[in-house]
Amino acid sequence: MEQTPVEVKLIVPCGETRHAVTLALIGWGEWEVTENPCRASGEDLSEIAPCEWWLYRFAKNFQDGEFEHHRLQLVKQVARAGLLAVPILTQALRDRSGPVHTASAETLVQIGQPAVPALIEALMDDEWYVRKASAEALGKLRATQAVSALIEALKDSYWYVRQASAEALVRIGQPAVPALIEALKASDSGVRRASAEALGRIGDPQAIPPLQQALQEEQDSWTRTAIQEALKQLQSSNR
Repeated sequence: MEQTPVEVKLIVPCGETRHAVTLALIGWGEWEVTENPCRASGEDLSEIAPCEWWLYRFAKNFQDGEFEHHRLQLVKQVARAGLLAVPILTQALRDRSGPVHTASAETLVQIGQPAVPALIEALMDDEWYVRKASAEALGKLRATQAVSALIEALKDSYWYVRQASAEALVRIGQPAVPALIEALKASDSGVRRASAEALGRIGDPQAIPPLQQALQEEQDSWTRTAIQEALKQLQSSNR
């Protein structure tokens, strides 16, 4: 689906001053300038204002550290478009700057449930930090429709992603319990272990019988320990 342009106003340097330009943002790092008070009327290079040169450099070197502040400006501006901002903000999760992709994730949380499908899709991104940020955002949104995707993410090769996914399932809480119980039978011991730990923290007593059954069948010593700890937590919290 073609992205609907999102209008933003960016404060840019122009010689010794600064002023706003209006951009029609069609992607992260993709835009058209729709209004610039300094835009040259002709094609003579001598007429090109400093801000025009700056915008050219910004477009060509978008991910450079010197432009981090301006990318943060874009996140703040594009957020005002609400649902229309979701595709662009999802792309911004891939920004190499920690503050920028963190701000993008936080903004998607502010947008709320309309951002959930895009965040679920981002759980499969090639970049681990995108998957981590997406899992964290889904947890903050308590996105019940993301439970199966988050359980799948417990298999992630990166510990940070597995941890964020498990924490998200704990935040979702009781609606995640049936899927977590089912995950106690997963072939991956890491998934079984993370599921047991999450069930212990959620504290729903319906998890006690399945955990007891899992303990009898579990061969992995680390997972057995996690199940035992989960049962202690559950029995303690449900006395």
